[in-house]
Amino acid sequence: MGPKATNRRWVIFSLACGTSFMLYLHRFTWNVVGAILTDKEQMGDDVFTEETVAWVGGMFNITYSIGQVPGG
Repeated sequence: MGPKATNRRWVIFSLACGTSFMLYLHRFTWNVVGAILTDKEQMGDDVFTEETVAWVGGMFNITYSIGQVPGG
């Protein structure tokens, strides 16, 4: 095992940590973003209905759950 293998491991580890952080951030910021998307003061005429935001959140949760089966 030379230095190339060690460097490759660190790259894979860094990518895995970055992906994990982005998923964590996305899961926990959706409530804030969903509230902003339904607020007419902040969004003006481009406001989403609460039902649309709920559907998007539900679809994310379903696909996230499906991804947990092979990914652990």
